[in-house]
Amino acid sequence: MGHSVGCEPSPKAPHIRSIAALVAEKWPIFQLKQKRNQSDDRRRYKDAPVYIDGRRSGVIRALEVPPSVRPRMRIRPGSPPAPRYSIAEYIAAEGADLPKVREVHLYGGRGRVTVVSGDEVRKHREDLFFLFTAGARGKPRIGWPTTGIEARGGSLDMVQAVAVYQEKEPPILNEKKGFLHFADGEPIDGIPYAPPEEVKGTRFYLDGVLSGWMKRKTLPNSVILPGAGLDSGLFSLRAFIESLGLDPAQVKAIELVQDDDAVARLDGKALTGDPPLAFQLPRRNQGNLVLLVPRKALRSPAPEMPEAVPIRVSAVQLFSKLAPPTRTYAKAADLIEPPDARDRRQGGGSTDDQGGP
Repeated sequence: MGHSVGCEPSPKAPHIRSIAALVAEKWPIFQLKQKRNQSDDRRRYKDAPVYIDGRRSGVIRALEVPPSVRPRMRIRPGSPPAPRYSIAEYIAAEGADLPKVREVHLYGGRGRVTVVSGDEVRKHREDLFFLFTAGARGKPRIGWPTTGIEARGGSLDMVQAVAVYQEKEPPILNEKKGFLHFADGEPIDGIPYAPPEEVKGTRFYLDGVLSGWMKRKTLPNSVILPGAGLDSGLFSLRAFIESLGLDPAQVKAIELVQDDDAVARLDGKALTGDPPLAFQLPRRNQGNLVLLVPRKALRSPAPEMPEAVPIRVSAVQLFSKLAPPTRTYAKAADLIEPPDARDRRQGGGSTDDQGGP
């Protein structure tokens, strides 16, 4: 994480307070009548994280693939083209030094692990892929080379996590008993070298590289929206981005993502303009922020929508040097979640998204 930088107060505080008033009025009751979002069932699975020497570098989501990674389209009769992404190119774009990669560990269900050497990953740069169960959305899976590949632990289909080792010593796979260990022979629980806490929250990328993520219980007061009271629950997107050590003035475009749906694209000037981009952090939302998205930026907004529409955002893509990819954006009504959506994402029991009080 970068150092914190204080945000400049807006010269139009009364206008900011009008946004707070709008949210206070609309937030508890604003839900459009709509059909149940068909993507809700697909939100029940956890994101598949990628680690490089224990450092979390991203998650495997179709809309969070670094824009520098070129998709290889899979063409099948009767089905729309589906993107596949080279695993070698993907981990390099996430920050791995590909020539130095020693091993890549692919985690599947029921504790299964497949180990692929760095040499095999480099050798199969053009035919070892990440792809997704529903074409351009859904759960991540592995596309194995049709010519075969050397992989310890056998091939797996669905992937739940990826661990890349380049500088640190990779753990050893006990193929007979099906667990990883170091020299002491003790089974390893979790991802080696990674913090034990699973990171949740909205992810922030700059040109496809993970810069940080939203953590509700550690959000400082310095990111409270200028002009809004402490009890407003409104925070400044610009101030949070600055707290990651990024310069909002250098951002040329912003893309908002809600799981497998592209929400909207905003001009980078929205970070420094007026009215400011504000967000809330509701409880039981897995740390995902709810951004007040300008109505005019949404696709097919309904007439009854307010000028600032509250929409849950799971990832924020910032673009400075790279151009954002071409997207088809979801209709505004499909992005407004039904009241019980948080309970379904949480499994119906938790009262807090990250274990805080």
